[in-house]
Amino acid sequence: PMPRAINAALRYLTFLQPWHPNPLATINREGEAVLEFDDNDAFSSIHFRDENGLIVELYRRPKDSQQSIYKEGVAQDAEVNSFILEKLKLPILPHDFV
Repeated sequence: PMPRAINAALRYLTFLQPWHPNPLATINREGEAVLEFDDNDAFSSIHFRDENGLIVELYRRPKDSQQSIYKEGVAQDAEVNSFILEKLKLPILPHDFV
């Protein structure tokens, strides 16, 4: 497992509010921390990777459509946070996240 990625996922859980979907937390075969969210509208996931800096992979698949969306980038990037907020409907990653 990637300790820094796991710690980042655990810290991210503290930003969730009661109205956010309940996450399923796991570790994939590469040792990445993964948070999965399944609400009434879509399935979403956040993968936390540690590759000389914290990288996140973001994914959303609406239930009423076959069109999935994906974004990857550095955790503090504005585009990453915009995707998290607007597409995943989840809290952003603050600038001091890592």
